[in-house]
Amino acid sequence: MRRAVGSLGADVVALQEVDRRVVRSWFRDQAAIAGRGAGLEHRFLPARPLGPLGRYGVALLLPPGPHDLGTLALHSIGEPRVALFARCRVEGRWVTVVSTHLQNAAGDGPADAPAQLDQLLEELSKWPTPWILMGDLNLREDEVLPRFAAAGLEAVESAPTFPAHDPKVRIDWIGVRGLTNDAVEVPPLQASDHLPLVADLSWADPPESSHQAPNLPMGEEVRARYGPDS
Repeated sequence: MRRAVGSLGADVVALQEVDRRVVRSWFRDQAAIAGRGAGLEHRFLPARPLGPLGRYGVALLLPPGPHDLGTLALHSIGEPRVALFARCRVEGRWVTVVSTHLQNAAGDGPADAPAQLDQLLEELSKWPTPWILMGDLNLREDEVLPRFAAAGLEAVESAPTFPAHDPKVRIDWIGVRGLTNDAVEVPPLQASDHLPLVADLSWADPPESSHQAPNLPMGEEVRARYGPDS
């Protein structure tokens, strides 16, 4: 994973299905390993315990601080789900980034993901733009695109990313507001059961107050990357 993340040269990275001190991943801190590979600082948010000592959740890899962080516990009938928000500087300008992993409704699992996305977007509306929302939403276009549009987000167009060995569906998303998508790539990296989604973004507007601290809800050229899952 360290090599895969480092190969992309991203400014910000969102990771899902991240283990910390879990038996199946040899008790490694996967967010820290990925952060070292990318040359970025890591921020990990556990969604639930896993094993006697472990935690499982989502992460963001960010340029060196300062960072202002926010967390959101999503309403879940099934497995606990969370979203990690951060405000960081890229190229001297502030941007809000989000990492999340919504409920998988496969089989008889609960169909929580649409309501979870609504909850996340409501929280995101309280944060300053520009925004980059990244994650495995476990939702198709007919449920994502109308919600993105209502929130003022533009979805980065992409090829299918899942499953990695034979991608057929698009459930991994990057949505942006206040930024322009210049290029998108789905590199054929077999580091996960999903392929990574990479977007090259540029600022939509000239800087207005890049030297002023933003009004933040709480405080632990852009290349954005979703995945791969660990």
